[in-house]
Amino acid sequence: MRYGDRSATGERRWQRKPKRDISSNVRKVPVERVTDQNVLADIAKNAVSPEDGIAAVARVTDQNLLTDIAKNAKDPDVRMAALAPVTDKDLLANIAKNTKDWVVRKVVMYRLGPPGRSSGGAAV
Repeated sequence: MRYGDRSATGERRWQRKPKRDISSNVRKVPVERVTDQNVLADIAKNAVSPEDGIAAVARVTDQNLLTDIAKNAKDPDVRMAALAPVTDKDLLANIAKNTKDWVVRKVVMYRLGPPGRSSGGAAV
């Protein structure tokens, strides 16, 4: 009987093994070697796993790229990781206006605070 032939009951005798998933540690090594901010942002937005995206976000220093990642990354954990280092209030307002993720929008609104207040966060 050859690979994939069916038995008398109609079941496959041998199944094709799924492609091996490379562990996230092996994928992180190249991310740690990348220095181009645009490439890191692209990796973060299109990461296969949240760990890969967060590792790329940790290396991005450009606030505009972090804003783009916070608005457009596929994974919500990556979007939240990109949101944390953004400090520019105009960029935070841009994220709040243009993101489709209501959780990110809520976090940004909390950080910006109510209109008319100079500091974000809850009143103490």
